[in-house]
Amino acid sequence: MVDVVTLKESLDIVEIVSEVVLIKKNGKDYFGLCPFHSEQDGSFSVSAEKQMFYCFGCGAGGDVFEFWSKYQNISFGRALRELAAKKGMVIDGVSNQRTPKMPKESKWQPAQRDLPDELIDSDLWKEKAGKFVAWGYGQLFEDPGALDFLKSRVITEETAGRFGLGLNTGRDGKDLFRPRESWGL
Repeated sequence: MVDVVTLKESLDIVEIVSEVVLIKKNGKDYFGLCPFHSEQDGSFSVSAEKQMFYCFGCGAGGDVFEFWSKYQNISFGRALRELAAKKGMVIDGVSNQRTPKMPKESKWQPAQRDLPDELIDSDLWKEKAGKFVAWGYGQLFEDPGALDFLKSRVITEETAGRFGLGLNTGRDGKDLFRPRESWGL
């Protein structure tokens, strides 16, 4: 079994994207028609250096896991399992449910005040947190200033991935912090 970081390091986003999208190299990046919206301009880009994709037309972007999940219209956990299978690997810490689990060695527990007993022992909060952490990591690469900020503090992309650092930019101008009830917790 491998962890998410090891799996990600073994994948090449250019190779995965080119299985399903016609992309051509132009300079250091690859470009093609975005598979997520109808276009004729070729605003979809893939960076081999950053291992990220981004569409300048619709704003879709992220890493190889986000691409596969969005393209196949599947959960993040299923995307992890499918990409691991392409490499002949089994991913550690991902349940057969729809979202990834946090590593088992995590000792963090949610505050137990006001939580029903069935949620205190549940893995649901770990699954939700795992998906949020993965999303936040992908957001680092969509904000040009975020990586510069990390680099100014001598934090590499590899370190950010290893420790699950991320950026909560929100969606549609709204912060993603919400009461736990809205997450189903």
